[in-house]
Amino acid sequence: MDEVEGKINTYKNIAYFWNREDSRNFLKEKFNITPFWDSKECFRCAQHTNLEISLIPCEPLTYGDDIHGGYHILCRICLTDLKQKDLNKEDPYWVWLVEGWKKRSRHLPDKKRIVDFWESEHGRSIMLGRLGYEWAGTVYRGRCFACGIDEHVDRAHINARSQGNSDHAENLHMLCNSCHLDSEYLYEDTYWTWFKNKYKRDYREPFQILKDYVELLEVDMKDIFRAAAQDDFGLALEQAYSEATSEQIYRLIKEVLPKLSEILKSIPPEDMENTLEEMIELMDTRVFTAPTP
Repeated sequence: MDEVEGKINTYKNIAYFWNREDSRNFLKEKFNITPFWDSKECFRCAQHTNLEISLIPCEPLTYGDDIHGGYHILCRICLTDLKQKDLNKEDPYWVWLVEGWKKRSRHLPDKKRIVDFWESEHGRSIMLGRLGYEWAGTVYRGRCFACGIDEHVDRAHINARSQGNSDHAENLHMLCNSCHLDSEYLYEDTYWTWFKNKYKRDYREPFQILKDYVELLEVDMKDIFRAAAQDDFGLALEQAYSEATSEQIYRLIKEVLPKLSEILKSIPPEDMENTLEEMIELMDTRVFTAPTP
């Protein structure tokens, strides 16, 4: 039993190594791919039977004392193909691996199709049933479904494909790399319990993130709101401008300005100042989309 558990842990450690952010950055820079590899699947073809730990026939990737960057998880079919091709140099090996990975990844629905499904009436009803309240993620595209950040977001299975589950949009969420790692070995009710707790505890809407930013920059949030009330994107950006954070501020204002404008246009001018105070106080409670019970 200890030997079996040790082997399972080795598979997990190899997958974890190649899914860590610095490894993904290496793959992005060198091959323009950002895979998320499952410890129960062949890294090349996604086959989930007859898996073996394979020594990489070229220079390993290393971080400190971690040796797992010298190994990949491959099925016997791919291992046989690898031996026949005798790919013992770095570029030919990686070309072989990446080409195989790209072929298998084409079977997944694209990101837009996944988001469209979860924004549909059926998808929203699933979320409502699982969370017990409306999910804010339907309002903001391009963000992690679980925590709300908009970086390194990719497709993730709810129930693992290696266990015979589908690649349909209903079985896929958009998750950031950190959330994908956290939930990799969860399925069915355990996944949904994790998702509900993660969302309730950590999800940050663009309104909330923007508020955090402007407070750090010592900018008056009411100036942003006033600009939004006038549909003045340039003025809102100018109010929050900082060379260090301008790109993210730009994205946030572009994302939230239309929604702010929609809300603020309905407020009589004489009530504007008091309303702005109330709105700023309420920003951390998700009043714009889905209040957390």
